Amino acid sequence: GEEYHDRDPADPGEVDPYVYDDELRTVKTDLGITARLVTGERSVTFAGAGFTKDRATDAFRSNYGDSRTADTSINRSVFLQEEWRPAKGAGVSAGLRFDRNSEAGTVASPRVAAFHDVPGLGARLRGAAGKGFRTPTISEKSDPLIGNRDLSPEVTWSVEAGTDIALAGGEAAVSATWFFQRFRDLIQFDATVPGPVGFGQMGNAGKAFSRGVELGGTWQLTRIVGLAGAYTYSGTWNSADGRRIKGVPTQRGCVSVLLTPAPGVTGRVDWRLESDQQDAPPNGGDPRRPGYARVDLHGRYLWRTGSREDPQVALTGKVQNLLNRDYEERKGYPAPGIGFLLGAELSL
Repeated sequence: GEEYHDRDPADPGEVDPYVYDDELRTVKTDLGITARLVTGERSVTFAGAGFTKDRATDAFRSNYGDSRTADTSINRSVFLQEEWRPAKGAGVSAGLRFDRNSEAGTVASPRVAAFHDVPGLGARLRGAAGKGFRTPTISEKSDPLIGNRDLSPEVTWSVEAGTDIALAGGEAAVSATWFFQRFRDLIQFDATVPGPVGFGQMGNAGKAFSRGVELGGTWQLTRIVGLAGAYTYSGTWNSADGRRIKGVPTQRGCVSVLLTPAPGVTGRVDWRLESDQQDAPPNGGDPRRPGYARVDLHGRYLWRTGSREDPQVALTGKVQNLLNRDYEERKGYPAPGIGFLLGAELSL
């Protein structure tokens, strides 16, 4: 379960203040079972079932009045997937999932994928296509300011094709992927309708699409130092307003320096960048969220307690936004400044 509490009380001496107090509590139950059946060297079959229940209560108080809502979403699913290797270096998988959802009813989601290794080139060609859906979240339905209880589920068809290539005797690798996604009833904020309090609400945008390319690569320079990079270009379109899909930057990327100074000690320096994106400012105004860049540090120390079969303890640390930059991941919501995270992992 999670609890979220956001308060904006009146400032001392403020005339006609806007008062806001929202407390959201969520509880999620997720159960699942999967069976794996191997028939010979070329065929593997997976079958399974799942149950998910989300329940949320929201106590909201503001100038617009007080409200308390409770919502529950239930999903039951079964799936079957077959993976077949017709020859060495080639494979095909096909799957079908059925969901019985309290919001979307009964939905069938198929997916197929295939790959083929090119002899002598160290390259793999791959492709996939499928269908999926997303039900509106409890917040999208019940938010007292912009929620819409009449939202329909969002349906997505996707197709992708790409290649992976090993270089320098396996010390380096590059990958490239082209993708296309088509949406029906895309869930987006719509500022052109009044909404619960008069300045817009969540709605179904109708038709929309996203298409682009993803590039990635790694290169182990020495035993201690390595490099990694990733880049994504996304061209999107929303039929509701003829503009880009909100919340999706056109370009994003990351360059990382990977460090292994000693056995059991690893580190990483990440430089992340995002271009501007269309957004929905909470108080109106310019809908464009500017781009930003930030630097993060990661570290991990594996404390060996004996042999590999014995319990292992790893200490982890992370410094977020190392340079303490001011930026927003979503318009109108400033991101935190520099932050420190410490943790531990226990493997039994």
